Amino acid sequence: KNVVVVGGGNTAMDAARMAIRTQGVESVTVVYRRSQSEMPAVRENERTKGCPDIFWQFTGGKAMQDMETRFMELASMGFECSQILMMLFLEMEGKENSDLIRAMGGLTGGMGRTGGCCGALTGGAAVLGYFTARGEYEEMEHEKSREIIASYVQWFEETYGAEYGGCNCCDIISGDYSKCLLVCAPIVQECFEKIMELLTEYEILEC
Repeated sequence: KNVVVVGGGNTAMDAARMAIRTQGVESVTVVYRRSQSEMPAVRENERTKGCPDIFWQFTGGKAMQDMETRFMELASMGFECSQILMMLFLEMEGKENSDLIRAMGGLTGGMGRTGGCCGALTGGAAVLGYFTARGEYEEMEHEKSREIIASYVQWFEETYGAEYGGCNCCDIISGDYSKCLLVCAPIVQECFEKIMELLTEYEILEC
């Protein structure tokens, strides 16, 4: 019902146009990992003309600022790293799932504010599991699910583990939760980008 088209070229524009006109499709979101000015295709060209129901999300430029604003909005409502990551991807798909967001709360603050493994790491792995893992008895997980999640974990360890001397929440914010917005916000935003990169690379999102 909710289609995500990844890319900024003319082929992506054609896919978005066809999707929005397909019976049963309720929404189409075009996601491009750079800014609007860097899109190879002209956004309002003949391919998408007359399709006002297509939504646009850029992970660079102004849309990144919009995502940062949304992060701050969710944080001001009391949601934390792992919850915010999942909420951003659910919103991108036009979905809501309060039970899932509640469960993600167990990962915040290094798992129940114990200072353990960073919620952006465990939460990001959970987001990737949401897209690639098995959810029903008859369902099969994506053949690269574990490889995708392992790639994310390795990236996080090499990026933030190296910078902060570990991947635990207590390593990153030194046990001072007042630093969360200052320190954690850019980390969560970069994690969002990395997850998008992986989902695109492994063709998990519809193109």
